[in-house]
Amino acid sequence: GRSALDAERPDVALVDTRLADGDAIELIDYLSDAGIPAAVVGSHAERERLPGASAFFVRPVVTSSLVHTVRH
Repeated sequence: GRSALDAERPDVALVDTRLADGDAIELIDYLSDAGIPAAVVGSHAERERLPGASAFFVRPVVTSSLVHTVRH
């Protein structure tokens, strides 16, 4: 959860919009406020609802594209 993010700050967070235990929009906003870039995986329809995402990948994700974006 968020306490883990406070304890150890990641370089980037990979967030799927289908969170089983929370709200992806709330998490992405939290990450954005903390200055942690969020690479988000979701559907075309969700893209516009998530302006805090640093990068957005539509399912199914092209792994090489995701890896390239996260590395750069």
